[in-house]
Amino acid sequence: MDAKTRKVKMLPFMVFGIHGAIIAVLVVLCRLLGIANLHSVIPWGPRADWIVIGIVLAVLAAPFFVGAVRTLGRETAAGFGDHLVNHAVYRYTRNPMYFGLHFTILGIGFILNSTGVVLTAILAALFGIVTAKREESVLLAKYGEPYREYRKQTSFYVPNYFRLMRDMLSSPKVKTQTR
Repeated sequence: MDAKTRKVKMLPFMVFGIHGAIIAVLVVLCRLLGIANLHSVIPWGPRADWIVIGIVLAVLAAPFFVGAVRTLGRETAAGFGDHLVNHAVYRYTRNPMYFGLHFTILGIGFILNSTGVVLTAILAALFGIVTAKREESVLLAKYGEPYREYRKQTSFYVPNYFRLMRDMLSSPKVKTQTR
């Protein structure tokens, strides 16, 4: 197995392994500092509100991560793609994998009432945004004007849900046969 194939096969383990390790460290650290319970750190509203917000975040974000992985496939997700991907979830954000992963983790943190998980989501989002900004210069150099146009039409991180809803509502109607 060559290095490229090995890197592609290891991608899911690297992504989840790194985030899992950060979550574990921050959860333990928050417990040691006595701030493990998110609701005690930020006492806003009833606990049930945090759970609802967490569910909404996870339900809205997770499909973007899954859709990005399915759209790219392992090889392109590992950075070995040879064409610009600007369809499916990439039509609504240039970074659906980062957005989906970070906001799903944030939602899970709210659901679990865990300061460590929420901090992980925030740190991962900050690092993800910095990484995505660096990736943009590479993509611009690789794809040129088509990427520049794509960048003008598509949001950087948070998906354009208005565009998504418009696309869903304006999809062609299926005609039914009458007898």
